[in-house]
Amino acid sequence: MTSASIRSVSEPWVALPLAYMLKEDGVETEYGHQTWVQAANQLGRDNVLNCARAGLDNIYSNLAEGRRYFLDKTPRYTLILKELFEIYPDAKYIFLLRDPADIVASSILSFRNNSLRRVDHLDMDHILSPGLIAEYIKEQSIDSICIKYEELVGYPSSVVNELHEFLEICDIDIDKGVNITLDGLGDHKQRLTNKIEKKKSVGVFCSNRVRSWWLRKILSEHYRSYMDQGGYQLENIAPKHKEWYPIGLADLYMIKTSDLMRYIKKLLGVGGKY
Repeated sequence: MTSASIRSVSEPWVALPLAYMLKEDGVETEYGHQTWVQAANQLGRDNVLNCARAGLDNIYSNLAEGRRYFLDKTPRYTLILKELFEIYPDAKYIFLLRDPADIVASSILSFRNNSLRRVDHLDMDHILSPGLIAEYIKEQSIDSICIKYEELVGYPSSVVNELHEFLEICDIDIDKGVNITLDGLGDHKQRLTNKIEKKKSVGVFCSNRVRSWWLRKILSEHYRSYMDQGGYQLENIAPKHKEWYPIGLADLYMIKTSDLMRYIKKLLGVGGKY
């Protein structure tokens, strides 16, 4: 998908540290973030917002290279949606939703090599983020559009027409490759292709009953509001194989190990709020 009006890079992550200047928690630093919070309160939130906006304006202006839009598509921005809406109240926001079963399965395949070992490392994405997306997608004060991945794959022309109207441009080409460069920014481990991947990950991931049970558990406990917003259903996720032994027990062991690590992190007060 290309456009002469839009430039992007692979997950720049640049807004995260600047937006976190506005947050009181979620930050562990050498300098002591809570002391900065006290200073920020005295400066006033508007002054800190202006500072964050000025910094991001400079970065985005350089990255855009004269294009009308710079598209920042960093997944972890779910953590700073509230702050982004304050920094850029007049920006255009695109929410891209996908079947959560595919989201979870594909992330395990991509980032954990299809292993359930220490899946608690992905908690930020699968426990905290879904609820934040469901909450802020309803925000009425911003200019936003919601697109479903399945519709983008199945009816690309219709989605492109929506984007044309929303962005007030007319040159998005769905048939060309993704118009982005890595540039060494943020998470540059992306696997870039010239077409949208249409293969479902759930069938590959659910190789036994334990995995199917775990996936349904994650979706039912943490993706309910997300599914309601996107119109997704918690369908029956059937395993490819019915056996429990021996791979199923190994998966169960890794799942319980991650549960233990979550409990330990909660006791220690680290790892985010789940």
